[in-house]
Order: sequence, then C-alpha cells, then structure tokens
Amino acid sequence: MTAVCARVRGAVPALLLFLSLAASVPAMSADEPPAGVLILYSNQRATPAQVIVEDALRTAVADGFKRPVTVYSEYLDDEWTALESYGPKQAEFLREKYERRNIRVIVANAFPALRFVLQFRDRIVPGVPLVHLAVASDRVDRKTLPADVVGTFEDNDPTPTLELALRLHPGVGRIVLVRGASELDRRWDVRIGAAAEPLGGTADERSAGKSRGAAARDDRVHAGIFQRWRGQRHDAAPVDPADR
Repeated sequence: MTAVCARVRGAVPALLLFLSLAASVPAMSADEPPAGVLILYSNQRATPAQVIVEDALRTAVADGFKRPVTVYSEYLDDEWTALESYGPKQAEFLREKYERRNIRVIVANAFPALRFVLQFRDRIVPGVPLVHLAVASDRVDRKTLPADVVGTFEDNDPTPTLELALRLHPGVGRIVLVRGASELDRRWDVRIGAAAEPLGGTADERSAGKSRGAAARDDRVHAGIFQRWRGQRHDAAPVDPADR
C-alpha cells in the first residue's frame, strides 16, 4: 500500500499543475461542466491497488485544486484483447463519451494505457495533457515523450529481491522465476540478467512447454533461473522447471 500511495504522490503535482493551467483559460460557456480528469486503466477491472490509486487521486485533487472537479474512470481490458487491434474503435468510443465532459487531464495507469493514450490522445481529447503512473522506467524512452506528458516511473530492479532471498537462504544455489512469454515477461529476463552479475551469479532461461489453449498466442511458461557459485563446483543435475 505504501508503494501504491507513493506512485500517486509523485503524479499529483503535475496533475494539479495541468488542472490549474486549464482553469486559467476562460470557460467556453456559462454552462460548461466542471473540469474533468479521465483515468485510463490498462486492465479490465479494478484491482485492490487501483482502488487505492483512485481514492488517493480523488482525495488529492479535491484537496489541492480547491475547485469542483469530476474524476472519471475507464478500463481498457488489455488482458483479453490487444489494444492494437481495437484501439481506434476504443478511442472513438471515448471521444463520443467524453467530448462534452470538459476533460482537462488524462491519467494513464500502467504502460499499456500510456501507450494507448500516446497513440490516440488526439482522437479522444485533442490537446489535453497526460500524466502517467505505474510505468516501469525501462519500458519507455523518456526522450521521446512530448513535453505535456509527465509522471512517475517505477524502478523494477530485482536486485533487492534477490539479495533478500540470498540472505534468508544463504546456502541456496538456484532461484527459479516462473513467468509467461509476453513482451513484459521477457523483459524480466533482461532485468534478472542485469541483477545476477553483480551478485556473482548467472541467469538462464528454460521453457516448460506449451500450456493449454496456446494456439492463438504464445503463452508458454518459462523459468528465469538465477544460479550462484559459492566457491566450489556446483554439480547438481539441471532442474526442469516443469518438474518444480
């Protein structure tokens, strides 16, 4: 919960700044609705962490903006359908739904939502700034982001986790990380590999075979294996991740 709240605290100043700048622009009409914030979540439904994020954002905006503001939430369902395939239709849906709701800032929660908004922002609400959170720093080239796209990045370096595991189990010679085969899962291979060398270990990858229902997409189960030699030859037989 502490980490989740830290994400929100890091993004709130930019969000309030954008709202304040928008509030300085005269209203188009006397009946213009209050400023709106549209939060786009990558997944299909609220998770416990996202409930905390949304509650914290609503409280922070209300306390910091000191003016009426309406917060809206939408879920992009990235787990089930690739945003690349239905993104234009989703963007058009959001445009029609929110074009009269005075959206002044979009908040993208997690990388798929950020990628979606970067691609379709001008279709949804042209010219509106974007604040992102819960995005890993190694998934985005910051130099390519527009000036009105700001937010907080997560550091997903697995080194502290590996160090803790080795302290808790000082005699261990092998740590197995079971994961999927998506782009995000494969990125963990890079992270584990970078973390292994300073700890005196190596990282390996093995496939545990094809899982059921994998005809339409590559959802094989893989294991990232961290091995560390402790001053002596480690002759244990290789472990098949399928047997663990």
